[in-house]
Amino acid sequence: MSGHATTFGVRVAVLPATVPGELVDQRLRHALLTTSRTAAELTAEAAALSDRCHAVIGAPHAGAAKPKLVALRRTVHQLRDPSRLLSEPSVAAALGSELAADIAEFGRKLIRYRAARAELPAVLAEADRSVTARLLEIGADPRFDQGLAHASPTLREELRRKPGRQELIRLAVYVTRAAVKTSPFSTFTASGLGRFVPEGPALRWSTTAPPRSVVELDLSALALLAATPTEVRVRINPSARLVADTVQFLGPPPAEELLTLPLTGPLRHCLRAAAAQPTLAELTAGIPAPGEKAAGYLRSVVTSGLLLLRPDPDLDEHGLDPLGQLADRLPELDAVRKALHEYAGADGTGRIALGPALRERLSGLGVGGRLRDVLSEQSVVPGTVVEAGLPSWRHALDDLAVACRLLAAFDCTLPFKLAVAAFIRERFGTQAPVPFDRFYAELVRDGHEAMRLHPAAVAFDMSGPTETLAASPIAEVRRLVGVIADIRHALPARERIERVLKAAPSWVRPAGSVAVYAQHDGGQLIVNAVNSGFGRGRAHVRRLLRQVTDDALPVDTAYPGAPTHAGEHPSEPTYAEFPQTLGTSLNQRELTLPDRLDYPPAARLTVGVDGDGLPALFDDGAVVRPVHGGLSYERQLPPVMALLIEAFGENPILLRPDQPLRHDAGAGRGAGRVLHAPRLTVGRVVLRRATWVAQAGTLPYRPAGQSDAEFLLAMTAWLAEHGIPPRFFVSVLRPRAIAAGALAGDRTRKPLYVDIGSPPLVRAFERLAGDPAGSALFYEVAPEPETAIVDHHGVPRVTEYVIELDCRAALDRRDAPDSQGEEK
Repeated sequence: MSGHATTFGVRVAVLPATVPGELVDQRLRHALLTTSRTAAELTAEAAALSDRCHAVIGAPHAGAAKPKLVALRRTVHQLRDPSRLLSEPSVAAALGSELAADIAEFGRKLIRYRAARAELPAVLAEADRSVTARLLEIGADPRFDQGLAHASPTLREELRRKPGRQELIRLAVYVTRAAVKTSPFSTFTASGLGRFVPEGPALRWSTTAPPRSVVELDLSALALLAATPTEVRVRINPSARLVADTVQFLGPPPAEELLTLPLTGPLRHCLRAAAAQPTLAELTAGIPAPGEKAAGYLRSVVTSGLLLLRPDPDLDEHGLDPLGQLADRLPELDAVRKALHEYAGADGTGRIALGPALRERLSGLGVGGRLRDVLSEQSVVPGTVVEAGLPSWRHALDDLAVACRLLAAFDCTLPFKLAVAAFIRERFGTQAPVPFDRFYAELVRDGHEAMRLHPAAVAFDMSGPTETLAASPIAEVRRLVGVIADIRHALPARERIERVLKAAPSWVRPAGSVAVYAQHDGGQLIVNAVNSGFGRGRAHVRRLLRQVTDDALPVDTAYPGAPTHAGEHPSEPTYAEFPQTLGTSLNQRELTLPDRLDYPPAARLTVGVDGDGLPALFDDGAVVRPVHGGLSYERQLPPVMALLIEAFGENPILLRPDQPLRHDAGAGRGAGRVLHAPRLTVGRVVLRRATWVAQAGTLPYRPAGQSDAEFLLAMTAWLAEHGIPPRFFVSVLRPRAIAAGALAGDRTRKPLYVDIGSPPLVRAFERLAGDPAGSALFYEVAPEPETAIVDHHGVPRVTEYVIELDCRAALDRRDAPDSQGEEK
């Protein structure tokens, strides 16, 4: 049994799982599939009949009928009606009764096909009318309307008038995402917590509480208000270190360069006084210089980054009500708090009415922009949302631990870690750790191979990592290519995977804790993504839950050396999280780890190489592994914080939704190629859904003048040709975003749900795939929305679970000797 947290995250789509089916016109869907299938059959039959006609044309008995037989063969090959030529007695005689009858049946089938094709525009028009009417009804759902009023108030108002095609396409995209996707920061998802229980069914919806909206001022906006208090306190940059007669420290972002200032008498006096963290006014008064001159001197030291300022009293950004805390100093913020509370409880119409006044009030305080950009709006479900009976989960959790262990070889930070370790060995040796700031400065200056293998480059290498890693001068990096190949060869057999992992080098180190985002499908778990664990995700939800309930479930953690596993891993390193929010609400949470890392990093930190061959960060001689406990994207972290996490700590993202495992991302390169990767299943865990990768130039596009019906039919035929089901998820990769390094932030990468029988969703895909240079990733729809868990009203809801594992626990237990001294 694998070690897991007793509670798990639950993310529930706001609209019923039946909604996608309600946007599909079954008559249109059937007509498209049938007509497309008939066209393919006719094409195949035409080829076979043409070959048979060719044999007749070359036969001695063709005689004078030969020219007409040639014309008949051409007619059949071009899918034209053969009846006129077939009626010629000489042609019929030359063909013989069997071939003539087959061609006659082909002609009748062709007539039926043309009739069905001619009916498509009318079928499509009726489908448009019925789907549009249903779409507008769904859009009026109170909870969806409330979310749309916040996410896109302009679209909501346009829908109340006479929406055009583009507005309906946008609404269809919103509606399907609200029914089948569970984004953690969407107004169309409700988050909560569930728990494993000793007995009972695999899943049981156990709460009767409705979702509650939590609206807060985003920390990026709150920081603007917190920056204007009457008093601030001063502290010395924790990275500051005395080196001879200078002070070295990490400068301010975004550059965060290693800076050096001469330790002059005034600076020495300033640092001694600042050690007690006085207020800025107190520190200014203590400088032996005229007030204006002292203030100017301190401004220069603060600008350099050697002295840091913080509000007094300090703002608890992880607290339940940081705005309320700030309002104690700025009473004018009380009105904003009340307005936010009113906005959170308002329906869609109420939010539209309240929005302008709220924007004006915030603007008066210096906070401008759209409400969706300055407010954080999320929904939470109080209570225990779902209970999961452990007997039904044990084997799946054990398989999940194996699946997560193999991800260590695919970790995009591993090549970087190996390159950093090689740099440390070559530059500093292995005898004694070196100060972190010295390592950092020299790595930035001379660590060219490490920078080439930086996670930002490896993670989104569109050709895949094999070529990049194989070209490395570092032996361990080149060996990693073989490890990855061995794992791919072992897939999907669990026993072979475990043998490969057991034989792998010690630097193929599984993550200390993982958070698996998965959906339950009968006896299987279908994995969407895998992140680092340590309470990540659940801690964010619990902070929100505590604003609406006093009895939120606890967030326990599963990792080697965790308090709940005390004594099991005595030699494990310390895992420590950064408490800084970096001014974004994505990082607000309940802090879950007992140990913290300051930022900028403390001067006492040193670096070396651990016994497993990977870089190690030492705090007073003990190994510490940094953890990103927030939910902000790691590429947006300050560079030094990102380096600490990616070189010495836990990779925040271990498996992206669009990341292939069986093959490199570029395996399907080539004109006209559509690469198919079948579903990857390890035991009871679907680690990757079936996917199809359509390279640039292969996607169906609409030629000038082609009607909607003809394009729908062409697209249906293209899907069938490549074995792609008629409903799917699709993401489009734009080459311009790849070239600009903005792939992770490209909105077209968000998976779009499409069903060939839904006109607005097909049009959304057509618009998404409009760039002929773009490539696309198609995914199977699994689990099927119709099989989703039902809530307390009996309504099916697409639900995702965030399950935290110590994926090494199962391995430890399996290798432990039993009472007879044998391995289990």
